[in-house]
Amino acid sequence: IAPANIRKGNVAVGGDLGASYSTYSGSTLYLNPSAEYFIADRFSIGGMLTTTLSENFQSYGIGPSATYYFWNQNKWAASTGLAVRYSTSNS
Repeated sequence: IAPANIRKGNVAVGGDLGASYSTYSGSTLYLNPSAEYFIADRFSIGGMLTTTLSENFQSYGIGPSATYYFWNQNKWAASTGLAVRYSTSNS
């Protein structure tokens, strides 16, 4: 049976924040928040926002996602997912 955190009715909120530097593009900041709702044990649907900001480039996106958790042991879980994004950018 799935642990409580990947059971039907729960919500998962997450994302990532990052920064990088290259001699080609300079400094870049990434911010990608996400949220998913478990419609069944081990299976969630939701969405993600994406933001990329650099000295010469900006990109914003939004889209749906789905995740299936196929393995779990105590506090560990492995998953696979699919996401589709619509993005716009300018330089």
